[in-house]
Amino acid sequence: MVRSYPLLSRLGDELFDEIEDAVILALSSTDKTSCMVENFNSRLRPYLFLRKSVNNNFLQLLQFYFNHTPLLRSEHEYRKGKTPAEIMTELGKAR
Repeated sequence: MVRSYPLLSRLGDELFDEIEDAVILALSSTDKTSCMVENFNSRLRPYLFLRKSVNNNFLQLLQFYFNHTPLLRSEHEYRKGKTPAEIMTELGKAR
């Protein structure tokens, strides 16, 4: 909190509290990118293991496959049984 005193004094209590609440909400609703990268790498690894070289067409095919294959499990209940494409379009409609 000590580091935020200069900002608090410039913005005032009310505006500072609104911004702080918005930042906390954004941080709590954002997925951890390192987890997402590890998940993606673990899904991609078996397909790349069998090939000596990978071209752009193959990566596009994998991207389509991953985006349209339903998730079998997730820590978020609303994601189970849905494809990443479905999840992203639902999130877009909710905003």
